Amino acid sequence: MKCVTNNIRWPKGLTLLEMVIAIAIMAVVFSALLPQFRNISNSWASKQGNAEVLQNGRVLVDYLNRNLAKAVKVTAVSDSSETDGYIEFEDKDAITYRCDIAANNYIEFGQVGDLFDLAGPVSSLRFTCYALDDLDTAITDVTLYIVLWVFLIPYWSTTDPMLAGYTVVGSASYIYAIQLTQTIMFTNLVMCELMFVFTCTSNSKPFYKFPNKHLFWAVGISLLLQFLILYSPLGLAFGIVPLMKWDYWIVVFSGASTVPLFDEIRKLFLRRKKRRENSMSLLI
Repeated sequence: MKCVTNNIRWPKGLTLLEMVIAIAIMAVVFSALLPQFRNISNSWASKQGNAEVLQNGRVLVDYLNRNLAKAVKVTAVSDSSETDGYIEFEDKDAITYRCDIAANNYIEFGQVGDLFDLAGPVSSLRFTCYALDDLDTAITDVTLYIVLWVFLIPYWSTTDPMLAGYTVVGSASYIYAIQLTQTIMFTNLVMCELMFVFTCTSNSKPFYKFPNKHLFWAVGISLLLQFLILYSPLGLAFGIVPLMKWDYWIVVFSGASTVPLFDEIRKLFLRRKKRRENSMSLLI
């Protein structure tokens, strides 16, 4: 009788020691990854909190701007150094509104005696008011600003009825003169940058030799946006007025072309210097 043996090999199982080692390795890996996940979670929570604060601030500023634009006069306002500030103003219907910080650190707004929570919580609220004769005009091009106020505004006041009497502080002509100056300065800065774009495409080549032909489209769209701001109600948001006379545009382009012109002169001398150096090298 023949005896048959079974040669099937059964797979080996994990021993207790191998399972302990695997669990220890997994614990080390998770202990290294968990702080990273915690940092990501904290960073996300921090960014979400900052976004909420920024959103609350935008809502508050937009709401106050819309309501203050309807104000006829400011009846009461806190000192600019006071952190728990407040402001009261009347609208055209003689209704008094108030904005301040409540006890729960939320900003409240509404008619006096009927305030409601608007945004918050906040740590401080400050208001600063200025008189018409206490405004500092932010001007970047001091030379053009001096030329405007010393020479051009007095000359234009003799031909433009809206500028007549601009020397009276607080008058409508005075405010229009400030807005006209801001408009010319703003437009001058935009035109200067658009013209300088062609100049700065190369450090030595003239402005009309530039490789990027699509630059015309970008400059054209920027010009359309500038004209849209000047001659549409959007100008109210920038505190500017339409430029209705050619004299104003002559001043704008004269001031805007100074920087590109000087840079083109610099590049001209640079090209001449390079040609002389090349000629000397050929002679040698």
